[in-house]
Amino acid sequence: MGISFARGRPRGVGWLKRGAVVAGAAVGITALVGGAAVAAPASPGTLKLVTGQADSGAHGVALGWSYAAPAKASVTGTIKIVVPKGFSAPRTGALTAPGNVLTASTCARFSVSGTASQANGSTILSIATNCAAGKVGAILMTNVTVPGPVGVYEFPATFTPTGSSPVAFTGADTVQIKPGPLATLKISPATATIAAGGSQAYTVAGYDAAGNALSSAALGKVTFGITPDGKCTGAVCTASKAGAHTVTATSGKIKATATLTVGGTTQTSADLAVTEIVSTATPTYYTSVSFTTTVTNTSATAAATGVAVHVAVPAGVGSPVGTPSGSTTYNQASGTWTVGSLAAGASATLTISGLAGDVALGAQTVNATVTSTTTDPNPANNTASATEIPKPAAIAVTITPNPANPDPIDVGVPGTVSWSASAANAANPAAPAPAGTFRWSCIGANGEPCGIASFDGPTLSLSTTGLPISETTLYAFFTPDPANGNYVQDVASAVSTFTPTYTPPPPTKSDLAVAVSVSNSSPAYYTDVTFTATVKNTSAITATGVSASVDVPTGLVSPTVTPSSSTAFDQGTSTWTIGDLAPGASATLTVSALAGNVSAGAQTVNVAATATNASSASYAAQAVETSQPAPVTVVISPDPNNPPSDNVDLGDPGNLSWTAFFANADNASAPAPTGVVVWACQTQSGNPCPFVPAFDPTANLTVLTLKISDLQIDVYTITATFVSNGDSNYVQQSVSSSVTFTTTNSGG
Repeated sequence: MGISFARGRPRGVGWLKRGAVVAGAAVGITALVGGAAVAAPASPGTLKLVTGQADSGAHGVALGWSYAAPAKASVTGTIKIVVPKGFSAPRTGALTAPGNVLTASTCARFSVSGTASQANGSTILSIATNCAAGKVGAILMTNVTVPGPVGVYEFPATFTPTGSSPVAFTGADTVQIKPGPLATLKISPATATIAAGGSQAYTVAGYDAAGNALSSAALGKVTFGITPDGKCTGAVCTASKAGAHTVTATSGKIKATATLTVGGTTQTSADLAVTEIVSTATPTYYTSVSFTTTVTNTSATAAATGVAVHVAVPAGVGSPVGTPSGSTTYNQASGTWTVGSLAAGASATLTISGLAGDVALGAQTVNATVTSTTTDPNPANNTASATEIPKPAAIAVTITPNPANPDPIDVGVPGTVSWSASAANAANPAAPAPAGTFRWSCIGANGEPCGIASFDGPTLSLSTTGLPISETTLYAFFTPDPANGNYVQDVASAVSTFTPTYTPPPPTKSDLAVAVSVSNSSPAYYTDVTFTATVKNTSAITATGVSASVDVPTGLVSPTVTPSSSTAFDQGTSTWTIGDLAPGASATLTVSALAGNVSAGAQTVNVAATATNASSASYAAQAVETSQPAPVTVVISPDPNNPPSDNVDLGDPGNLSWTAFFANADNASAPAPTGVVVWACQTQSGNPCPFVPAFDPTANLTVLTLKISDLQIDVYTITATFVSNGDSNYVQQSVSSSVTFTTTNSGG
């Protein structure tokens, strides 16, 4: 963290880790006060008192606080901590002085700005802060003297943003003052008389230096001794020598004494001792409190008869119930506890349980007085009392959503959602609820407002359409009525979060997507070409009455239109009837044809679709093909009467004849290309071929005929070359084909 205290004080904030958490940011909260929108206090972050307890009246105690700024926003303002009466007042400037205050932080500013004494004996400590988001600070109050009375002491704290009103830190930080170590013992009875050889039972109570009663466990092991004569077994001492004896009770180094007088006659009396204890001396309003009355016959030998104890229930204890032990009885109306006979050394108890009543009634005391028909030699211990003083209770605020609120809350669905806030006794929700006023604040995770709403009163109502679509935080602040002293006069608060969602409304219109593709955008003349059209429903509802116009270009040869199943195409109107399309469904249509004349140029298939419930008037797409010149092939076909080409006999008086044909190289069924045929002849030996008219380049004869008698013994190659005459449907270049034959002379 990088935090340290000057002059050798504790460095870092490891000593403050307990409870040091960073509050979620809630900045820029908007509230309506008196009908006008004003800025509600920013989130103060968290402040935690990490010193939880101290011994009664202790000196040199250190009180420490940890502070964490909000995680998502910086805060500037003043922290005010109320130091209760009885604790050393906070101060600055003298390191060894009681209550000296030190600060440390990672903030731009985090320092003591003043202290102020209050009329009720408390002191307000002010810390000026300027902390960026997530920064931390520490406050250390040193050399503190704490109060003597035991109980729980509250240190309420607030944060006042600059230019705004105070905000209470959540949670009640308290320090519990526990009884201190044993300081004094009190032995009872202080004086007693027994007959020679008789015995006396003793009880011991322990107190700390401030006079707070300690539990029996805190006394540790207590031993008894007697001088100058006699012996003690446990807490029962006996002696035979007449005269005064000293009984000593010891716990560690703490001692107490009593006087035991041994007479010369048989004991005929019984010393009854009564004690009264209260479960807590300062219970909070409407929390449980109990008084326990104990009567003990301290005699070792004599029983006490006709024992009765008057124990009246204080008027300020709520719903009291008396519970006597054993066979004893208690009349709550008269306050008479009838014990009857009590054997030597025996005890009986009465517990009065109830609830701490109104603070205004003040101290509530139970007085117990024991009487007996048996002589009591020590009336000093026949009365006892215990007192409780109720103190104001802390307030707990609860936010409850209206059961009718939707879950989740959808901002797309108009309506009203509401929450109710209630205030109750934090320790006992069954107590009468505190009176006061409520104020609400609301903010989204990113600082968004929650819309117009009623921000005052126990119920908060919000319009769903005005809520942010993020984690939203509600704050309910309760200010108690000052006239009711049963509750702590601090602003109490509660926080509740919820996360609205948004579900888009279902669509009422359909949407289509149209696509057209072509198998070959540059097909050769008279080769196959296929256009494929697809119409798809891209919406979440059924597209109804879907149809499409399909423009089939005239430049295609022998087009065939094939729609997908359950759809139909009308060649006359060029209408493709598709019908209804479910969400995500599609229909296809193909146009298959031969690429037409190159001179016709680009051929475009246009598809425009619509539906009776479509959100758009038309959805269109197209694909284009442009025919390219086809290659030409030359075929030389021999006359069926020609002799075999590998053995043409010069002695044969006949002719050799060939015919040249020209065709589309990719589709022989296409219209033939037009052009000029040029024949050529070549021999293996280099001898000239006989000249015939077909060999004239200008002859353009498709048939070549040679007389066998004009030939010589050789290998002949005949070539037919096609020369285009400008037909645009075919590649404009010469194409040739050849045949070979061999001549022989069988006649020698």
